[in-house]
Amino acid sequence: MASSQTPPTRAEYLAQPEIKELLEKRPEIKAFIDAHPEILLGREAYDMEDKKANAEYGDEVFDDESKPFPEMVLIQKYYYSTRPDTKVEDQNKRVMVAAVINDDYIEKRFQAIAQGPRDGNQYDDPEGCLKLPSSADPLNWKAMDGSYGKSSNRMTE
Repeated sequence: MASSQTPPTRAEYLAQPEIKELLEKRPEIKAFIDAHPEILLGREAYDMEDKKANAEYGDEVFDDESKPFPEMVLIQKYYYSTRPDTKVEDQNKRVMVAAVINDDYIEKRFQAIAQGPRDGNQYDDPEGCLKLPSSADPLNWKAMDGSYGKSSNRMTE
């Protein structure tokens, strides 16, 4: 198993009894994970990469959270810069993607920030979740909630 400083590997995460049991019951979640090896798995992996991305890009990154399955929150971090020297092809570039399964803290954060589906029936299209969101331009967000330039990580544990 991984040390407290290193998150579990993908194989270790998937071998955890509660995750393994869920994936046996929900093969569509396993198929989604298997189809996307770029997705980091678990809160520990997310936290580590989130810190790295924030250190590297500062306030020029933003999070997009979605819920492709009732048990999963998908968190993507995108680079967006207002600096005039930023190359167009670098704008809205995904710098990380992580899936967190059955994690109460991440679920509560998702509900508080994303105002996500609460009825248990309306979830995002799993493949659509991995595409750049149409509202990915943080300039549009400023008018909506004043969060321009801020990560959606507003809750702290």
